[in-house]
Amino acid sequence: MTVVHLGRAGRDGHIAGLLLDIGVVSADADLESAVSVLDQIVERISKIADELATGSLEDIAADLYESERILRSGTRRLERSVRNLRRRR
Repeated sequence: MTVVHLGRAGRDGHIAGLLLDIGVVSADADLESAVSVLDQIVERISKIADELATGSLEDIAADLYESERILRSGTRRLERSVRNLRRRR
């Protein structure tokens, strides 16, 4: 995480300084992108599972549905992390 100090504002010291946290901004964007990619992957897995569930490969479809469930849970947790990261800025 890179922190850049932009100095003091004012002579009286009421505003001690301004920090621009470049690392948090970059992490925020990267994580938001990862959420988007995960959403796309989950949709693809769901579609494939639906197609397999109607045939003789129901066991594989069940595994894919379980993978979908786990990925959705992970995506929600990642989204929560992004929100928390934004709040702390």
